[in-house]
Amino acid sequence: KAIKNYPGAKILVTGCYSQMSGDFISTIEGVDIVIGNTKKGNIIDLLTKKEEISSVLVDIQRGRSIKDYEEMKVTSYHENTRAYLKIQDGCNAFCSYCTIPYARGGLRSKDFNTVIEEVTNLVNKGYKEIVLTGIHTGRYGIEKNTNLETLLKELVKIKDIFRIRLSSIEINEITDGIIDLIKKNPIMAK
Repeated sequence: KAIKNYPGAKILVTGCYSQMSGDFISTIEGVDIVIGNTKKGNIIDLLTKKEEISSVLVDIQRGRSIKDYEEMKVTSYHENTRAYLKIQDGCNAFCSYCTIPYARGGLRSKDFNTVIEEVTNLVNKGYKEIVLTGIHTGRYGIEKNTNLETLLKELVKIKDIFRIRLSSIEINEITDGIIDLIKKNPIMAK
């Protein structure tokens, strides 16, 4: 539909489907670039580079080889009050029904201090609610010798923060400390 509605536009495909089936997607007439989940920070550079390349550009790092967290700093959103901040990516569970570990790689977390800095900057820009997201948000930091509970206890201390909301968290990863924080601290969304 994008190819039909925007003739002449550069068409870039990304996400889990492109990560898993990039070779197939590259055969679709009109597709210019196919990138995996670790290249989203390079979209502008890839679109510029595409002008120099006559064939479809496919740039995918295979899921199991993905080791580093892709830093993509968020500075603003179109919404006036809510900002989303991805703090974690990947999964190590390898459930039989799921391709996420293959498509997105193993657990990786954004640096603890970077999260604090980015949330502080978003709050200072006027965002009232910060939604922490990830593929497996409850596993935040385990590969960095920290955890989500420790992060949340620091985030609620940020001056002028109004609300923190958690996304993509498994019930079995909610610690007693997180339950207590949600129960006692009005900054934590119920």
